[in-house]
Amino acid sequence: SAMQIPIHLWDERFFLSQDRYHTFSQGLFFGTMAVMLCYNLFLSIATRRKAYLSYSAYIATSSLLISAINGYGYEMLWSNSIWFQDKSSVLFLACTSASVQLFSIHFVGLQALSKPLLRLQKGWLAINISAIVFSLILPHQVVALPLICLLILTSVLSYCFGLLMLFQNNAAARYYVIGWSSLIVCSAFLALNKLGVIPYTPLAMNLMQLGMCVEIVLFSFALAEQINMDKKSLADAERQAQRNEAIAQEEHQKLIEVEIKASKTETEAQTIASQ
Repeated sequence: SAMQIPIHLWDERFFLSQDRYHTFSQGLFFGTMAVMLCYNLFLSIATRRKAYLSYSAYIATSSLLISAINGYGYEMLWSNSIWFQDKSSVLFLACTSASVQLFSIHFVGLQALSKPLLRLQKGWLAINISAIVFSLILPHQVVALPLICLLILTSVLSYCFGLLMLFQNNAAARYYVIGWSSLIVCSAFLALNKLGVIPYTPLAMNLMQLGMCVEIVLFSFALAEQINMDKKSLADAERQAQRNEAIAQEEHQKLIEVEIKASKTETEAQTIASQ
């Protein structure tokens, strides 16, 4: 599998100060991801929205992907399994791509898609699920590059669906599109780094994690805005129903008044006729 071994000779005091800074930044990143994961899991239970559940899956898989790449997973989670460490980065890469696709489907909504777009979403989801299986049975060097490309293409596809929603004047799509822009740029940056096109630097990994934090927060804003839009639509529908009910009651009252008036006229006519 890929090996990146940057070698620097540092003074001991400088090394320890940099190590504390690095440990703090990593703790801040994984702490943020853990808080957002718990928060969105709670919202998925409270609101029973599949978008929050798939979003939680994306947060979990992307966090595990970063931990596998940086070595924290092998150090703290699966230290007794060298086989899983070899498979972990490509496995979580495939799982992240699948969870991204699921979140896109639940956020956009299948009912909002035309039949060709719906078939495209389902077909691409099948590819992502198949990629999870292949990541476990094929060698790392065979599946790494295709899975990186798959994640980027999945992000681009989801970004395009976000643009489609934005053109339909969907307020939540603004946060969604900006979030995907952050993810696409950071994913491309990480992919180029892992492919050896650009050199390994601490900035490369920190930029990826910073971009993920920004994207996670923006997606939360997008989901919150979507809930607000649904509440507004429900409130508008209720007000319209109340107006329609008031109009119906008014028409019904007018009909009763006409019937009473007609009954009085008929009674008066019968009285005159009897005289």
